[in-house]
Amino acid sequence: MSNLFELSTKFAELLNMVDEGYSIEELQDTLDSIQADMDTKVDNTVGLIRSVEADVETIDKEVKRLQELKRSKVNFVDRLKMYLQDALEVQDMKNYRTSTNYIYKRKNAPSKDIVDETKIPSEYWVSQAPKLNTKQLVDDLKAGKDIPGAQLKQTVSLVVK
Repeated sequence: MSNLFELSTKFAELLNMVDEGYSIEELQDTLDSIQADMDTKVDNTVGLIRSVEADVETIDKEVKRLQELKRSKVNFVDRLKMYLQDALEVQDMKNYRTSTNYIYKRKNAPSKDIVDETKIPSEYWVSQAPKLNTKQLVDDLKAGKDIPGAQLKQTVSLVVK
């Protein structure tokens, strides 16, 4: 059996392999090749799981931050465009040209403006396809009801505490 330093080094290399994008099969092969007792393997594997989960959480937070930044930038661009459009309207101009830029007002394609949805004739409404009520289906299956085309499926997952 390897000493603790060698095991720690090998598990650190395994963590680097995760960061480098190795496949799950390659990671499993590497993990199996490490000669450690079950406790050490479980503890280090759980540590690896927690490390990767922390990475995922950090990435999620960064994605949300970047989405908010993007939304802010898009709103800023819209406000700047509105500022220029207002400037053209105040001076009663349809366009303006500088040595490097050209701005003009353009009519957009007509779009809908729903004033009162209840007054719209039925010919403009689209019927939706039937949707399966999965909650009721599962409840009935659990109650022992026989439903053609459906059955209960029991799965097992690993819990890490």
